[in-house]
Amino acid sequence: MTAIKREIELLWKSAESKLGFDGPTLFEMGATLDEIAVECRDSDLAHLSPWLEILELAIGWIGMLHLVFDEELEPDSEPQIRVAWALTGFVTTQSVGIRNLCLSGLDTPAKAVLRSLIEALSVLVVCMDDPALAKRFQDAKEPKEARTLWHSELSPKRLAEKIDRAVSSLELDTEVHTEMKNWLSQESELTSQTVHVSFIAAAYTCKSLHPDKMMRNSIFGSPTLFSVRTMAQSCKTLFMLSRIAFRFMAHPASGRVAPLILDNGNETHRSALLAYETLCAITMNHWEEGEADIEVDAV
Repeated sequence: MTAIKREIELLWKSAESKLGFDGPTLFEMGATLDEIAVECRDSDLAHLSPWLEILELAIGWIGMLHLVFDEELEPDSEPQIRVAWALTGFVTTQSVGIRNLCLSGLDTPAKAVLRSLIEALSVLVVCMDDPALAKRFQDAKEPKEARTLWHSELSPKRLAEKIDRAVSSLELDTEVHTEMKNWLSQESELTSQTVHVSFIAAAYTCKSLHPDKMMRNSIFGSPTLFSVRTMAQSCKTLFMLSRIAFRFMAHPASGRVAPLILDNGNETHRSALLAYETLCAITMNHWEEGEADIEVDAV
């Protein structure tokens, strides 16, 4: 037993004396949580397919893209390269977090990370479209400077406007552009309920829909059908926004220097390109899966 655990046990016994009754044996919350996490991971994960496998591929893609920038990074690298390096690494970690939280039965925290993932990928897109903004983002190193930049240029409304302008420059089909804009707005609004918590988000954290279609207690973690949508939306966000950012990285507007120059002779570059092409194809092949509304009783 560690020193801190002995201290907790003594304080537990002291609390029994203070309150005037004997309680149950001090429970090992850490062991309980570990046991629940193992049970979740050992459960039948078929309900998470195909999005679990696609998310793992997406993690490979964005992780490889980060490694491409990592290989090229120098102290005097251009701000767009440094920002791409930082944000692709940040997004990779977030994506791993979403995967691991879902596998551990912690869907609501995974949704909170998804909200941050959408935001980070959006910033990546606008910084790849705007070299001056990338420099301001890189230079905002102090907390006060970062807050000022967010309020002045990267608030949800301003970020959405910048994304819209960036996507407009790609001259996509109007219907595709509109659908993507509406989809991103909807996902940001839905996931924001896990950050700025709503009653329904809190309630569905307490009881979630188990794969057997029964509502079960889930505050310590539980396999849930809700994670199907969380993983699906994570994959679609990675697919959609990283694809746009990649376009600006490799094919910038006329007169601008490309932050990313790919070399088919480099193994890391080849892995990134293969992961990208495969992710685009597999995501489109399964786009409609996991979109059905999940019927649950009102809380």
